[in-house]
Amino acid sequence: MLMMRKLWLLIATVRHLRLIQIVYQVWYRLRPRPKLAHPIIPKVASWQRGWQAPFFVKQSYFAPSKFQFLNKECEISDVADWNSKNAEKLWLYNLHYFDDLNAVGSPERVKEHCALMLRWIAENPEMQGNGWEPYPLSLRIVNWIKWCSRNSGVIDNSQLAAIHSSLYQQVRALSRQIEYHIQANHLFANIKALVFAGGYFDTDEAKKWLKQALKQLQQELDKQFLADGGHYERSPMYHCILMTDLMDLLHLHQCSEVLDLKLNENIRTKLSKAFKWLSAMRHPDGEICFFNNSTFGIALSVDELLSYAKFLGARVENSSQSALLKESGFTVLEGTLGTSNAKLIADVGSIAPSYQPGHAHAEALSFELSIGAQRVFVNSGISEYGMTEERHRQRSTRAHNTVVVADSDSAGIWAGFRVARRSRTRVIDCSDTQVVAVHDGYRHLNEKPRHTRRLSLEQDALVIHDEVSSEHVCKAYFYLHPAVEITPNDIKMTIKVSNDTFCVSFEGFTHLSVVDSTWHPGFGLSVPNKCIEVTFKRRLLMKLYS
Repeated sequence: MLMMRKLWLLIATVRHLRLIQIVYQVWYRLRPRPKLAHPIIPKVASWQRGWQAPFFVKQSYFAPSKFQFLNKECEISDVADWNSKNAEKLWLYNLHYFDDLNAVGSPERVKEHCALMLRWIAENPEMQGNGWEPYPLSLRIVNWIKWCSRNSGVIDNSQLAAIHSSLYQQVRALSRQIEYHIQANHLFANIKALVFAGGYFDTDEAKKWLKQALKQLQQELDKQFLADGGHYERSPMYHCILMTDLMDLLHLHQCSEVLDLKLNENIRTKLSKAFKWLSAMRHPDGEICFFNNSTFGIALSVDELLSYAKFLGARVENSSQSALLKESGFTVLEGTLGTSNAKLIADVGSIAPSYQPGHAHAEALSFELSIGAQRVFVNSGISEYGMTEERHRQRSTRAHNTVVVADSDSAGIWAGFRVARRSRTRVIDCSDTQVVAVHDGYRHLNEKPRHTRRLSLEQDALVIHDEVSSEHVCKAYFYLHPAVEITPNDIKMTIKVSNDTFCVSFEGFTHLSVVDSTWHPGFGLSVPNKCIEVTFKRRLLMKLYS
């Protein structure tokens, strides 16, 4: 029975893939390990100026062997530690990114960084281990090129030659394992790395990398950035990561003129629209909301992105107040609650892109709310990747501010980054003060129930109407930010938000309780918070008012 269920999940997942993903998935599994050409000391192109972008990333390497990622610190004192079986895959990936080369204070650690790079070369044989997988390769290639461009004049020529030789081999390795089977942000990272390498090295081989990468970059720009400015994986965190990629490419062009005029302007246009989308999707506290795979501490903060744009002289668009981000599937409502402005952000879109939903959660019609600068209702965020029970819970419907029907999820999430069954969401009505949307994520249940939600922010109140077209038992979840205090009551509750007090009332419920939960503002972080759980059938009315 278990095997049949796994087979069904696999079939339901694979049927959404593009042919190129299936072909490369099979090819990469069946082919022998790629053999790289004999190492050379490549010629380096002459740039107009060295890499000068501001430093934003916090220090993560503490010489001689201490590293800190994802709020976890470890020693890398032995060769085997680079691929330790006791460390999480994502932590090891971060280890091989070498972000510290361009972190705050890195100019004071150039000698330590040089020694670390040479150590990595000596202890990580070609095409072996995490460091030679395409995604960490991509990020490390870019980091090493930035570092070399900044510091080539202060590094011993023999050491720099060894670094260049290894770097060139790493680019060769990447060019043999482009992530066509994964697509999305991974493919974009691969292409970005090849653009950097093609612009940094002056060889015929590098020119081929550059020519192919620039062609693919144009295609992926138009595919991955939607008309409303959002990145197509619908994760605010990854949206910010891709914005950094765009700005890195723009600064690369300032250093090396590697882009043609049309591509440079296309990147600037995409970036401007991406800022407009981010302006709509940020909370009044200045930071991103938690939809799909999103949390703090991975991407640059919104203020850091704005600072980078200012350094580049890039255009920045701001969003109007209330907005429907039609292509990416979010809506924003702004109004007044009590004496403060209020902002509500809701997911009213379907899981997308259909062929790569790895960062999607089963969060159909979930929402977040801020009053003033304080977050009030929050989705749970993420604290880990992988295939653990906690990872599954954080992706599940019950970890979001929405409705669960018959203890089922609104999408068939599984295996950490997979989605089988998909919910289909449709916006029925949207104005400056309310949005009405419906989804069919529970159509696999008896009676094929549909969940319709009306979110209204007007007349000094937040009103949420939920309707489920079946007799199944339903449960609505309302997660409070850890800073929000709640006083429970049988029918009407009070919450304290900063210096204001609000009432929260419900109609149509069969059971109401306040339970302990956790909020996850970073990898490795779990902060206690409260959740209002409301059991009902068919209809529920929630109202928050002063």
